[in-house]
Parts: sequence; C-alpha cells; structure tokens
Amino acid sequence: MRTVFQTTNLTSANVAFQPSRTYAQVVRGTRSFQATPRGVSGLCKAMVLDWIRASIPNGVNSTAELRGQQSLTIAMGAMGYGQAQDSNSAFDLFGLRYVAHQHNIDRVAFDQMTSGVNPGYWLIALKNASGQGHALGFRRGGQEADVFDPNRGCYRGTLAEAQLLVYGMRTRHYAFLPNLSVIQLNPG
Repeated sequence: MRTVFQTTNLTSANVAFQPSRTYAQVVRGTRSFQATPRGVSGLCKAMVLDWIRASIPNGVNSTAELRGQQSLTIAMGAMGYGQAQDSNSAFDLFGLRYVAHQHNIDRVAFDQMTSGVNPGYWLIALKNASGQGHALGFRRGGQEADVFDPNRGCYRGTLAEAQLLVYGMRTRHYAFLPNLSVIQLNPG
C-alpha cells in the first residue's frame, strides 16, 4: 500500500443541534449549536462520508478535494443529534445512497463483501459495547482499492492489500473497538 495523503484528525464537533432546530435551519444560518452533554464527538463519520463523496468515481488524491472542517462539523452535529442518524438523510447530506449493510462481521465476510462489487464504496464502523466508535472508508475501483482513516490518511493498493490494511488497523490501532460493521453506499 502506498500513502496517497496523510491526515491528522484532532478536531471535534463537540456540538449538537438544539431540539427545536434542524439541519436545514443551520444551513440557512440559524444559530442553534449547543455543547453536547456526552462530551467529545469526533468528525470521523462525516470525514469518511465526504471522502466517499469525493472518491466517486476515481478516488481522492489530496486533502484539497475534501470539504472543510466547518461543513463537516455541521454535518456531524446533525448526525450526532439524530437529525440525520437513523435514516438515509445522513447519506443524503453527502449525495450518497444506502445499498446494504452487515453488522458484526468477521474478516471472511468483509473480504467477500468488498470483493463482490466493482466499483464499490463502503463506510466501515468500528464499535465497542460502551458506545465508543470510529469510522473508516473503503473504495474499490478497477484493480486498485483505497482505505481512508480520518486519523491517519488515505492509502492505495491492490484489493488484497487494502483488505489486509483494514484488519491491520483494526488490530493495531483500534483493538478496543472489536465490532466491525460495513455499510455499502453508491452515488445518490
């Protein structure tokens, strides 16, 4: 795998929408942020969805192709509060459409899921029983595949190398997040 670009995700949304506000009201400029009672909420899911959006159809080659922190914070705030969490509207924010998902899968199921579709785009959710989580992105196009970790960067190689990298990241960096779920997405 070669490094396409590196990222350092030290930012946090740490905000949510007030109960009476919606994502659309915030986009129009209504001030409706409040601190989240749960504490820090990262931007990883929004960063991955934005990376997938920008990856269609040929992949992302630099961070300049991704949206800025402000728009990701707004989107993550909407997802964190639930304005866009339990429906396809979270994906709609990024022009993506839900296709399929598998929860708590093993390596064989992950490899089968990502091998069967070309091109294909996946949001990988790593979670544990206490509610902690992290998101990764996976893109397959032609003979190559990309893996995106908002905390580290984007990597490109063969499909087998990319699948191996996801499991390497999971065991090395995110061993405390043992449950792996995969959501397949397409352009909206």
